[in-house]
Amino acid sequence: MKPRHLESLIIGGCWDPIDIADCKLIFETEQFKNAKYVAFLWQVKFNVEDLLNFRHLRQFQCWMKNDIGPEEILRVRDIVSTFEQIEFCDLILRSTEDIFPMGRFAEALGAEIPIGPLAEGEDWAFNHHYKIPKFRESLEFKLTVKESWCRVNIVRIR
Repeated sequence: MKPRHLESLIIGGCWDPIDIADCKLIFETEQFKNAKYVAFLWQVKFNVEDLLNFRHLRQFQCWMKNDIGPEEILRVRDIVSTFEQIEFCDLILRSTEDIFPMGRFAEALGAEIPIGPLAEGEDWAFNHHYKIPKFRESLEFKLTVKESWCRVNIVRIR
């Protein structure tokens, strides 16, 4: 039996952060270029422009640098909206005392974060709907914060 293309590529198992240069080597492999799903499960933190490497995927998961500004957040939205094959992506950012990514996303996307006490077991969350210009499709953003992790799930609605 001959090997075929990988459908999924899951890269993880390392607690130490790695350099983005190592990821660029992965991006150049045929396995990555032919994959449909990729997950980077370690603490390499991608810049917004690094997301362009994922344009051929149906699904991906990765960590992002947490010090992300409003212009970069809108750029994430604009980049992902151009991915023709994308079905779902999961971006993970870390909240710190100085940086609260969920608040920055809410501000940039024009969404409101619910105010008031949370019910027991409830997490901070909000949804945002973005209509992709010139298409009948949209992106649904769901942001949740659990402990110090901000998770941005983006689903393409066809």
